[in-house]
Amino acid sequence: MPLSSLGVTQTAPPKYLYEDDDTGDKVVSNTQLNADGTPYTPPTSNAEAQDAADNAPLGEESEPAVEPTPMGTTNTEPEISTGGMGSIGPTGDENFAGLYGNTNMVSRAYEIKDPEKTIEGVNTVRSKTNSWTLLNYRNYAGGTTYGDPDYSQWGTAVVGSGTSAAEILNPTAHRIVTHCEENGGVGFSYAYRDFIQTEHYGQISNEYLVTLRRFSFPVGDDIVNARTYDEDGTELDISEPDLARAITWLSPALGNNLGDILSFGTGFGWEEIQSSVQTASGGSTEKRRGTIGALIDGSPIAKATEAGANGYTAAESDRINSTGQHDALGSTYPNMVYGPYNAIKSVLARDDKGLKFDNEFKLNFYYDLRGFDNTSPKVVFMDVISNLLAITYNNGDFWGGAVRHTGGNGSTGKPFGDFDKLKSGDYSGYLGSVVTQLKSTLGAGFDDLGKAAS
Repeated sequence: MPLSSLGVTQTAPPKYLYEDDDTGDKVVSNTQLNADGTPYTPPTSNAEAQDAADNAPLGEESEPAVEPTPMGTTNTEPEISTGGMGSIGPTGDENFAGLYGNTNMVSRAYEIKDPEKTIEGVNTVRSKTNSWTLLNYRNYAGGTTYGDPDYSQWGTAVVGSGTSAAEILNPTAHRIVTHCEENGGVGFSYAYRDFIQTEHYGQISNEYLVTLRRFSFPVGDDIVNARTYDEDGTELDISEPDLARAITWLSPALGNNLGDILSFGTGFGWEEIQSSVQTASGGSTEKRRGTIGALIDGSPIAKATEAGANGYTAAESDRINSTGQHDALGSTYPNMVYGPYNAIKSVLARDDKGLKFDNEFKLNFYYDLRGFDNTSPKVVFMDVISNLLAITYNNGDFWGGAVRHTGGNGSTGKPFGDFDKLKSGDYSGYLGSVVTQLKSTLGAGFDDLGKAAS
């Protein structure tokens, strides 16, 4: 039966009015109808959009055919989840794979020489922002930083199932403490005392909870499932309890802005290189003429004798020796500009400081000075302050420095004199021993010279 639209009533809910073109009967419907009288449904594919262009709901503009947007998977075709609860697709299908799909790719493995081993690639999905990277996301319900992810829940907004999901979606202090006791590791725990003294508990949802923890050793990003592997590949649990913790909430009213926390900077180390004139001079006399030549030039008498033997007068020898290091441009023209005027004389070059990364932000924590039965509020608040100090301070002793001896220049000789006589106060005997040792040393030296000469 072909229909024609007569309009829509102003009632709530509205009624759609149609007229049968063949019989003239009036038709009232709670939903929109197509021209052939069938209920209207939005198109879910390019083919349906093309059909809808000729059979649009009465009273509406025709919908042109469009190229369907492919689902964001690692392949060109949409993927279907293999199990578990995935995200809900536009047609209400729970097996809809979502933007990133569930087909994994393997990143490239590479070898390192020290020690010699192969770093295996990770199975994960392709990034939609960067064509050259894979998105190694693990922060989903039940996800870990090691092993392959569960692709049935990989990119979904699922935070758990059953009672666990309800606890996370409505995170009261009791549910947080209980959930961590049952599901968290030793490094991921809360206690009721963490919330009692805070000023804004109950005023801001715990979905915005921020926890500052201090550990005795560096920890990884995953404090719930802290794992590593030994040399044999055996999995080891390396979780550790926190030494202290404090909680606050994300809120501009508290001065805790997400934009400040997520801000960071990266860069290279640079240093400025200035161009300059390099002044080169001749080598020293010892380098130019050797040791004997340096001894001759160091003696005025020997230097004058050598100059006369080489045919130079005293005046000529003095002029040559005094002008040998003369810098005409440095003394005669001290204001001369070297190089061109229109020149770039400074550049930036990489220094030896490597790569730079900075991430600095502030968190504000608020506590109330509350009283308890038979307990001074001062004592309770000092307990809170001691916990904050435990997060930030270290114990240390005063240290005034030390003396480190590295030894002096090497020598084959020993100190002259008998130091035992010096220690006992026999100064006359000590001086006598010095003279005796000098005579013995010089006598041995002259004996060696005599033997060498003969």
